[in-house]
Amino acid sequence: MSNLLMPVQPLALQVLDVARAAGDLVVRSDVMAVLVIAGSAAAWLLAGWVRVRAAAPGVSHRRCLLAGADLVACLPRSAPTRAWAWTDPAAVGRGGLAPPELAAAASGVTLALLVPASVLAAGYLVLTGHLPARASAGLVAATTLVVLAGLCVATRRVARVPGRNRWLAVRGPHLTAAAVLGEVVVAMTTTAAAWALTHTEGVAVSLLEVGLAGVVARVVTLASVPAAGVGLADVVFAATLAGVGLSAGASIATVAVWRLGLALAWLAALAGRRPRARSGLSSGVSLGGGSRAGLGGHSEGPLSLPSEPTGSAAGEWLHRAAFKVIGTLPAAVARRLRMGVFQALFSLSEDPWRYDGLPYERRKRQMLVASLPPARAGSGIIVELGCADGHNLQAIAEAYPSSRVVGLDISPVAVAAARRRTGGQPQVRVEQSDARTAALVLNGVGVDSIDVLIVAEMLYYLGGPARVNAELAGLAPMLRPSGVLVLVHGAGDAERLHPAAVVALGCASVERVVVEDVDRPFVVEEAHARQLPV
Repeated sequence: MSNLLMPVQPLALQVLDVARAAGDLVVRSDVMAVLVIAGSAAAWLLAGWVRVRAAAPGVSHRRCLLAGADLVACLPRSAPTRAWAWTDPAAVGRGGLAPPELAAAASGVTLALLVPASVLAAGYLVLTGHLPARASAGLVAATTLVVLAGLCVATRRVARVPGRNRWLAVRGPHLTAAAVLGEVVVAMTTTAAAWALTHTEGVAVSLLEVGLAGVVARVVTLASVPAAGVGLADVVFAATLAGVGLSAGASIATVAVWRLGLALAWLAALAGRRPRARSGLSSGVSLGGGSRAGLGGHSEGPLSLPSEPTGSAAGEWLHRAAFKVIGTLPAAVARRLRMGVFQALFSLSEDPWRYDGLPYERRKRQMLVASLPPARAGSGIIVELGCADGHNLQAIAEAYPSSRVVGLDISPVAVAAARRRTGGQPQVRVEQSDARTAALVLNGVGVDSIDVLIVAEMLYYLGGPARVNAELAGLAPMLRPSGVLVLVHGAGDAERLHPAAVVALGCASVERVVVEDVDRPFVVEEAHARQLPV
C-alpha cells in the first residue's frame, strides 16, 4: 500500500505548493485583490440586475439585484446558472424571485450567445497554441464531450420549460442585449483579476486571451452536468489561463477570485432577501397583477410579465436604431431581415405584443375603431398595413360588418394567425405583403381602390422618414379621391414619422388627437386624400 501512495505524495505536495503560491499571490496583491474581489461581486450582481431589468423594467432596483442572483449565480446545489436546474418547479420555492420560465428564457439566450462565442474563443486559443503544455489530446477530447453533452441536456430541458417562449416573445431582444452587457462585464472583471495578480508577479499577459478563457469557462459552467458540477468549469478555466501564459499560482488565484466574487454576490443577495418590515403593502402583489404597488419592490413573490407596456429610453432608442439600420440596407435585404425578425417573434407566440393581455392595447384598439369615419368605412374597403395577428381586423369587422376588410403583413406566421382569428368573419381577408408590394398584392385579390387605410404601430419598423416615404409611395394611387388615412402610433413615433407617411400617401392631415393614456401617450391622426385637379 505504501508503494502505491508514493506517486501520490509528490503530486499532493505539488498541489499544496501551487495552492500556497496562489494564496501568497492574493495576499501580496493586498488592496488590489480586495478591490478585484469586490469588483467581481459587483459584476455578477450587475449581470443579474441588467437581466431582470430587461425582463421587467418596472421592477425596483433592489428586486432586480435580488432576483438577478437567480439568473447568474452558480452554486453546486441550486445552480441557477445551469439551465437544467430551472426545470424543477420547486426552484422558486427555495426563495427564488425569478420564475422558472424567466430563468429558462434568460439561460437560453445566454447559451445562444456564449456557445458560438466560446467556440470562436477556443478555436482562437487552439490555433495560437495556447493549450496547457502537458494537456493530452484524450483529456481535451473527454472534456469537450462532457461539455457538449451538458449543452445538449441544458438546451433540451430549457426548451421544455412551459412559458419560456412567452418571455422570449415579449422580452427576448431585451434579454439578449442584457446578456451581452452582463457577460462583457463579467469577462472584464475576469481580465482585471488576472491583470492585478500578474502585475504583482511582474509578468505581462495578453488580457484579450484571458478574456477569451473566461468566455470558455462561462459556457462550461452553463453546460456543467450534475456529476461534474462547477469544478469542471474551474479546472478548464485554470488550465486555459495556464495555457495563455499565467503561472499555475496566478491561474488558481484568478479562478479563486472569480468564485469569491460570485460567492460574495450570492451572499449579498441572500442577505437582502431576509424578511423586512412592510408598511401596509401586501407581500403577495406580483408584476402581472396590474397593481403599481408591485413595481415598488415590496413584493417578494416571483416576477411575472407586467400588465402595462414597458420600456426605457435606452431600450426604445436601441429598438428604433436597429430598424433604422435595417432601413438603410437595400430594399430586398431589409425586407428579408424584417421578415426574419417577425417570423421569429410569431413563432414564439401568436401574440408577441400582448394585444390580448395589455389593457393599454385594448384601449388603443378601441380608440382606433372609434376614429374610423363611418361614412367611408360603413360599406367601403378597409385595408390595414401591418395587421400582425389580426386583433384590429377582428375589431373593425365587428364594428363594420358590411365593409370589406383586408389585412396585410410581412410575416407568413402572422398571416396564418390572423386568418385563424378572423376565420368566422367572411368579409375579412388576410394576405402576406410588405409595404412596398402592398399595391400589387391588393390588385391580385381584386382590390383596386381603398376607402380607409390604417397604419398602426408599424412605421418605425420601416426606418426613418425617408424610408417611410419610399416604402409607402406605391400605395398612394390606391387611395380613392375621398379616401381616408388613419395613423396610430406612440407620441414620439407619431411626431417623427406621421408627416412622412401623410406626404408619401398624397394626403393632408385633418385631425390629430393626442391621447394621454395612463400607461403611454399615443396619437391618432386622420388624413384625407388630396383631390386631384380636374
